[in-house]
Amino acid sequence: MIITRQQGQAIAEFNVTAVFLLVPLFILVPLLGKYIDMKHTSVQAARYMAWERTVWFEEAPKYTSTAAVKSTFILEKETISRVFGDTDKLVSASDSAGLASDEVNLLWRDNAGRQLVNGDAISVKIPNGDEAVPSTSYQAFNILTNIIDIPANYVGDKLIDGLEWFNDRAADLTGRRPIPVPNSPLFDIVSKFHFEGYYRPEVKVAVNNIPYLSVFDNLNLEIESHAAILTDSWSAAGNEGKRKQDTQFAKWADSFVPFARVRPIFKPAQDVFSYKVLGVSIAPELGADSLIFGFVDTDPITDSSIIPTCPAGVCSFE
Repeated sequence: MIITRQQGQAIAEFNVTAVFLLVPLFILVPLLGKYIDMKHTSVQAARYMAWERTVWFEEAPKYTSTAAVKSTFILEKETISRVFGDTDKLVSASDSAGLASDEVNLLWRDNAGRQLVNGDAISVKIPNGDEAVPSTSYQAFNILTNIIDIPANYVGDKLIDGLEWFNDRAADLTGRRPIPVPNSPLFDIVSKFHFEGYYRPEVKVAVNNIPYLSVFDNLNLEIESHAAILTDSWSAAGNEGKRKQDTQFAKWADSFVPFARVRPIFKPAQDVFSYKVLGVSIAPELGADSLIFGFVDTDPITDSSIIPTCPAGVCSFE
C-alpha cells in the first residue's frame, strides 16, 4: 500500500483563484448589471418624456381651449418619480411632487447596501422646450403660410364686414340680425400650424463612487440618454363623448376648409330637420350630425362596431 502526503496545494490554488477571480466576479457582475439597468432606465425616461409630449401640450395652443396641458416642470418631476422610483410604487397624481432620495430604485445599491444613485443626482429636462422644426421645408412652409395669411385675413375681414352690413340692414327692417358672425378671423391659417413641435428630452444620472473598491472609488460615472420627437397631437384633448367635428384636430383641419364656416348659418335649419316628431326625425340625413359642411375625417382609424380579426397580432379594420 502506497501512502501519499497531502501538501495543501489544492486549497492554496483555490484561495488564489478566489481572491483574484471569484470574489471580483461576485462583486463586479451584479454591479455591472446595475449599471446596465441604470442606462436602460435613463433611456426609458427620455422616451417617456418624448411620449408625454405627444399627448400633453407644454402650453395651450391658439387653436383650441380644451387642450391637455402639462408644464415641463411637472413632466420632469413625474418622470423622475415614475421611472426612477421604487418599482413597487404605483402611479399617482402626487408624482408631480418629485422623488425623495430614499425612494430611488431599491435595487441600485452596492454590496455594502449604500445607494448608487441619490434622488438629487437625477436630472431630466427638455433644455429648450418646444423648438422650431429642424426642416428647411417646414421653414419654407411657415413663410408661405404667413404670406397666404395676409390676403386670406383681408378677404375674411371683408366678408365679415359684409355680413355685419347685411345684419345691420336686416335689423333696421325686421329688428333681428339673422346671420351669426364669427368673432375669430374667418380664415385663420398661421395660428393653426404648430411649427415648434420639436422636443429633445435629456436625462443624466450621476452614479456614486464606491469607496472600498479600487477603480470604482474614483470613477465619477455619469449616465446620459437623449430622445427626440416631432409632435402635433390631434387627440390630446380627448375625443371621449365628442362629435367628430368638435374634436381638437378636426377644428384644426377646418381652418383649411373655408366651406366649414357656413355650418353656423345652416345649423338652425338642420336642427329643424333633426327634430323628432313621434320619435321620428323629419330628415335625419340633413341633420347637423349627418350633413357636416366642409367636414374632413381626421380619425386615424375609422369608427367601427365590428371587432377585427388579428391574425399573428396584426389587426385590420374595414
